[in-house]
Amino acid sequence: MSKFLSLRRPTTISKLAPFVPQHPDALPREIVPQWADLLPSAKLPDRCCPVHAKDLSRGALGQPVWELPPEHGFDLQDPELRVVRRSYLELHDKHLREFWTEALKKYLKRRELINNEERVMCTLRQLNQYRSFLFQRYRLQLKRLLQKLGSDKAMDDHNAKVQTHMETVPDFEEKLFIRRNRAAGIYSKKMDGWKQTVE
Repeated sequence: MSKFLSLRRPTTISKLAPFVPQHPDALPREIVPQWADLLPSAKLPDRCCPVHAKDLSRGALGQPVWELPPEHGFDLQDPELRVVRRSYLELHDKHLREFWTEALKKYLKRRELINNEERVMCTLRQLNQYRSFLFQRYRLQLKRLLQKLGSDKAMDDHNAKVQTHMETVPDFEEKLFIRRNRAAGIYSKKMDGWKQTVE
């Protein structure tokens, strides 16, 4: 009931947010219904947490965690790593995938470092740090979508102005025809002169 009483007017960002997909590892596999309504920038609450700590994971064994998409480019939003402190994670190193044999995987399962699905376990604090990192990616994708929307709108406005200008000028087609004939005549004269010099 409180959601209906606190309804807000939809903004441009709220309309574009569904078009930016969230990372599949942003939420655990088993969650309470309230967690599904959390914003990408919100932390998962620790109070009365029904999900056991061993069910929290940031990705599979050998899957990079702090990897940015290829189209990310140069970014200075967090140059000193204050928002998210990225550290080296051996279990998420993609260059060590061939190193993890079945015997080592059994050892990691016995130590409860990975689960039966070979996903690396983490704490709630580590998962919230990872969610902060994913929110940076989400915000960048949303920003690019806004820029694309702005450029498309500017192009549409320009085309509309050109269309109205063509409609308001009565002799536009006639002037355009005269200019095309002039350009064609100048071009043919230059080509004839060039052919004579070559011959």
